[in-house]
Amino acid sequence: MTRNNRSATAVLAAGLAALTGATLAAGPALAAGYPDKPITMLVGFRAGGGVDTVGRLIAKHMEGTLGQPVVPTAKAGAGGGVLAAALAKAKPDGYTIGIAVTSTWSFNPVFARKKRYGVNDATLLASIARAQCVIFVGAKSPYTSLKDAFAAAKGGKALSASSPAPPATFLLRHLAGKNGVKLRVINVKGTPVVIQQVLGGHVDLGWSGGHHIPYLRKGDVRVIAATDDRRLNAPSDKVPTLKDMGYDISFCGAYIMAAPKGLPADVKAKLDGALKAAINSESVQTFIARRKLAANYQGTEGLTKEVQAEAAAWAKVKAGLKKK
Repeated sequence: MTRNNRSATAVLAAGLAALTGATLAAGPALAAGYPDKPITMLVGFRAGGGVDTVGRLIAKHMEGTLGQPVVPTAKAGAGGGVLAAALAKAKPDGYTIGIAVTSTWSFNPVFARKKRYGVNDATLLASIARAQCVIFVGAKSPYTSLKDAFAAAKGGKALSASSPAPPATFLLRHLAGKNGVKLRVINVKGTPVVIQQVLGGHVDLGWSGGHHIPYLRKGDVRVIAATDDRRLNAPSDKVPTLKDMGYDISFCGAYIMAAPKGLPADVKAKLDGALKAAINSESVQTFIARRKLAANYQGTEGLTKEVQAEAAAWAKVKAGLKKK
């Protein structure tokens, strides 16, 4: 090999080495480039509520991890449906995420008059905590169980209930139908109104996702069923679940973080890490404990399977209602 050829080969090798090094460096640099601007966190429920409060705590912690502002933005309405529809249309680049609840993706798409999204039209990133979902009565109520209440209805007693949300309404009607009894369900705005109606003796039963707990501590109400498929941590795990009683449906609400479908793997990995750290932070765990929620962190795979199963259960309920 001549001297000139050796020189040319050396130059080519050096150039290839430099190009390879630059390419390898570019890969991590591209992944590390996210996020390079603020992230919008859509909040599917009213300001000051549990979803909004925990969402803001998570946003604040994520800012420290990701190094960019995470901006909570109101997108309330339709039980989180307004948010979910917006996420379904958003660009899957990691700059739009949202917080709502399980029924936003399990119940809403099944019963919506006009379907705008489905359970598979989002990336369900993580669940944060579960509410303490119950059917309760006043402390002076003669009913100590759902069985007692439905037995009274079979005996001719006019049975009534108060519900703050469509899933609770359909659940109560479904349970009554399974027992072959009539149940008048009054739909109200907010669980505080449910509690007022129960305490005032205006209805026999009420559904609550946790607002009943202070009244439970004072002895004003009595819990007769857990409507989640998990045992309660308030007042105790001895309260039977609907599945314990042989029913084929449960309803509760886990707070859920989601993003548009189709997130790049490296972006999702960064969001997953930031979310898990935020959910496990002292501020969020303190919120969970004070609200008497049940800690319930799950990642995408387990959470998606759970919400899909709940959606399938609601579809069966809907089919049963149509046959009546």
